[in-house]
Amino acid sequence: MMLSLNEIETTLRKAALGAGLGFGAAEEVGRAGAWLCARGWDGVAAALAGLDRPGAPCEAVAEGVCRFRKAAAASAGLAAIDLLLGDCGVREARLEGLDSPWLLVGLAGIAVEAGNAAFRLRLGDAEALVRPAGLDIAGAVPARGCDAALWVDEAPQHPASAPRASAGAEVRDEDWRRALALAQRTYVPASDRSRRFGAGAGARDED
Repeated sequence: MMLSLNEIETTLRKAALGAGLGFGAAEEVGRAGAWLCARGWDGVAAALAGLDRPGAPCEAVAEGVCRFRKAAAASAGLAAIDLLLGDCGVREARLEGLDSPWLLVGLAGIAVEAGNAAFRLRLGDAEALVRPAGLDIAGAVPARGCDAALWVDEAPQHPASAPRASAGAEVRDEDWRRALALAQRTYVPASDRSRRFGAGAGARDED
């Protein structure tokens, strides 16, 4: 089915909330999924792949390298990007067993759009460069589960080959049903009490 980027972003944000992420991380997942979809990649599947595993903290920072094991892109990926862009001396992030490599690409993409430096990524045997001009990928990025590394690229020299951004994207029916099911967990069930406090048409209809 064809959906607008706004609908994709909103639903993925709610799905991430339904999967247990905090609002800030859920908002970033929604934006990253829409960013990928706008460039012709399957951002919905990427976001959903990143909602299956609880986040694990950074295990170590040594000699400018931070390391995450059993890494969840929705948490470890965001933390890695923050560390790389911070003033704590981290120059490289390693994410082992990354659940959703494509989601990490999308998260890097929205960080770049926010005005930060470009990123270089190694995703299994593939390499990616994310910068304001677009996304350049060499090799096949795994859909799920690989070791990854991430660096800030201050002055990328190579031209990007990203597809042109679009206003909507084709989404597989089964992925959309799963996203909606997760999003539905955020809805408050109707009850007499909720209707008394403004949900629905109310306990009495006097019109």
